[in-house]
Amino acid sequence: MGRFEAIDRRFEAIDRRFDAQEQRIDRLEERLEQRMDAFQASLDALRSDLTQVALAVGVRRRATDA
Repeated sequence: MGRFEAIDRRFEAIDRRFDAQEQRIDRLEERLEQRMDAFQASLDALRSDLTQVALAVGVRRRATDA
């Protein structure tokens, strides 16, 4: 086997490792996006609940600085 063939095999092995890492990162990114979406939905629901409580107890809007 020639030197160039050995080098080519090493590069191919490295490429496979990079591909595997890229796939792993893609899966982690998808999971993070799902969690962030769930967190945002939860935060929106909390905001809505707090608004309803504030309206129920008669809280008025703050005066804005003009």
